[in-house]
Amino acid sequence: MEWEFEPVERDGDCLHCFVDPQLAPGYIGWVVPGVGVTQVGLAVNGCHRADIAGFVERLDARFGLRGRRVLDKRGGMIPVNGLLKRFHDDRILLIGDAAGMVSPLTAGGIHRSYRFGTLAAEAIADYLDGDAPNPGDVVKAAYRGDAWKHSARWCFDNLPLAACMELGLGTGGLFKRLAGKVIFDRFSAG
Repeated sequence: MEWEFEPVERDGDCLHCFVDPQLAPGYIGWVVPGVGVTQVGLAVNGCHRADIAGFVERLDARFGLRGRRVLDKRGGMIPVNGLLKRFHDDRILLIGDAAGMVSPLTAGGIHRSYRFGTLAAEAIADYLDGDAPNPGDVVKAAYRGDAWKHSARWCFDNLPLAACMELGLGTGGLFKRLAGKVIFDRFSAG
């Protein structure tokens, strides 16, 4: 679930992620500035209930959300089981969340939507111009599996890794680069 609050000005343009099982049991929580809002979200796995009100309350001392008006609320299931077996057919091509292009570890998918949306548009244009393969086949060939992320998700759900991740991600270096790979599918410089 995600609630949009009136903006918290002092927060800058940082994305705050919480992997602490006390704050975000079974998955991840976030606070991020949006366009004219501050987005506060909580994703949990099937073993937990999303208590976003409790999450907001526990974060209040840091972000000052208590006195802010909630402008919008949204929620739903995030398809984290991988690319659908049938994400394309004649004159139909699903991309992004609709196609299951979501990280099983972080539930993130916007960057994949952009990347594969662009690839799909180019493949469709080539297909319509003449002798190119089916755009769905082009996307499927380019989409690599998430086996290591599925394994990491299993470990996160079944082993006491959250505290280790929080400790390791705060130290920078290799762990920070690994977080860039996990969250954004690329190694970040800093």
